[in-house]
Amino acid sequence: MRRRISLRLAGALAGFAFVGGLRIGAALDPDPPAAEASRSDRTFRALDVLTEVYGHIQRNYVEPVEPDRLVYSAIDGMVQALDPHSEFLSPDHKAALRSQARGEFPGVGMEIGLREGELRVIAPLPGAPADQAGLRPGDALRAIDGRSTRGLPLGEAVRLLRGEAGTVVELRVGRGEAPPFTVQVERAVVRIDPVQARLLPDGSAHVRVVTFQRDTEDRLRAALVRLRADAGGALPGIVLDLRNNPGGLLNQAIAVADLFLGEGQIVSTRGRAPARAWQASTLGTLPPVPVVVVVNAGTASAAEIVAGALQAHRRAVVVGTPTFGKGSVQSIYDLTDGSGLKLTVAHYFTPDGRSIQARGLAPDVYVAAADAVEPPPPAQREADLDRRLANPDPAAEPMHGPPPRPADPVLARAVEVLRVAGIFSRRP
Repeated sequence: MRRRISLRLAGALAGFAFVGGLRIGAALDPDPPAAEASRSDRTFRALDVLTEVYGHIQRNYVEPVEPDRLVYSAIDGMVQALDPHSEFLSPDHKAALRSQARGEFPGVGMEIGLREGELRVIAPLPGAPADQAGLRPGDALRAIDGRSTRGLPLGEAVRLLRGEAGTVVELRVGRGEAPPFTVQVERAVVRIDPVQARLLPDGSAHVRVVTFQRDTEDRLRAALVRLRADAGGALPGIVLDLRNNPGGLLNQAIAVADLFLGEGQIVSTRGRAPARAWQASTLGTLPPVPVVVVVNAGTASAAEIVAGALQAHRRAVVVGTPTFGKGSVQSIYDLTDGSGLKLTVAHYFTPDGRSIQARGLAPDVYVAAADAVEPPPPAQREADLDRRLANPDPAAEPMHGPPPRPADPVLARAVEVLRVAGIFSRRP
């Protein structure tokens, strides 16, 4: 009887964990290879233990516990054993993630990650409540509404930060060597304008891409058409600003890179599924004006795909500091009860075959922000996150610490002035 219950629960859990086409049929093969049979046996023994623990809790725990809470916690723990970007999504969390892809969601508006069990800000979204409250990349979130974040699962931290617009969340924040301080952030419905564009004094375009949501490519194209008209029909150059862009949708990163590339590979992916590659098309390619891409430690994921593609094809000069280093791709799988699974499914590679996983993209010209009123907090990058994936290139090494100072800081400052002024000294 116990074995029958165990197998039934194993089937239910397998439905949660492997939805979306991943095979579990090997366990039912009447004549499986020895290695697969051994793995299947170990799987069912582990699920037997899970069933035993569930039974003990239901029968003997001091207070009754809702079954859904136990099962969700078990799944969450299983996914927590993977990498920092895989997570189990409750129905509410999944709905919020879908809303975020549309550019509108309730909350404080920032990307977070775990480093040695400590919750860190990766990047606040420009104009979002977290940004307005003064939170910065690298800030440590020590407590949320009085609850310590030490050892707190990332998904639970995200749940605590989310909430209805108009409500307030209190954060205890650590920044560098300064004493921790408390800040209150009023949640809001964050509406993201993914593209902010303006003309610089010399007529060049400064275009900041904030995130890669469903309409980013359309908004970018429309902004450049408007700026060309404002400039009298032609732009002498474009500064594509990807600083503190946490990424977003892969298809939008490909579409944005395709605006600047008339041919060649944009990105490729390799994982358990067959490898894929996306190619640029001549359709809709922008006129070949000089481009500078600006990046920093908050430039992550989809933003790194764009910067890496333009750099690899020598279509742009990349200026700034090393990027975040998230070189993996996630897919969202819908589960039967309305919850979801965000799962890392592949590494991605730049057109010249580089993986930037836990390493980051090195700029062509190192330029740090030299005019800060106070030193910035230590940069938070993929290499600092708990359970991060290793770079698939065994020779790749993480970029630790700040970039080396150039031999001629005056020249570095001149490059910064050239970038800000929109004067381009190097053409693709």
